Amino acid sequence: MFVIPKPQETIYFEGFFEIKGGLTVSEASYKKIENDVKFFGIDIDVTGGNGNVSFCDNKNFKDEEYEISVDNGGIRIISATEKGRFRALSTLKQLLLQTEDGSLPQLKIHDFPDIPNRGIMLFVRSYRIYTMETLYGIVD
Repeated sequence: MFVIPKPQETIYFEGFFEIKGGLTVSEASYKKIENDVKFFGIDIDVTGGNGNVSFCDNKNFKDEEYEISVDNGGIRIISATEKGRFRALSTLKQLLLQTEDGSLPQLKIHDFPDIPNRGIMLFVRSYRIYTMETLYGIVD
């Protein structure tokens, strides 16, 4: 599977997690991620039980650090902060877009930014002025 930006570590295992009946999450977890799943357009239902997607906190992780584990029991996302969950859901969305048969490979992704502040540089010349539409497209 291809993820941008490339995670610090990706380990694949044998087998797949079959997403039968869609992704589900507990009500308590959904409250933490509600805005993010809407932002990314991830189709996830709230269930009375634990669901097949779970979220855990690890206070030893850095600000945007996260880990995604996919096994035959489901998807587990570990992070310390809201930014970490956001980054993890961004990666999960990319993984979901690459599944055609409703199954994800069993894997573990561990990622964090190399540097604390990220950005891009646009070289602007007098004859090349970017429109807002172009700038939004670069950021998106």
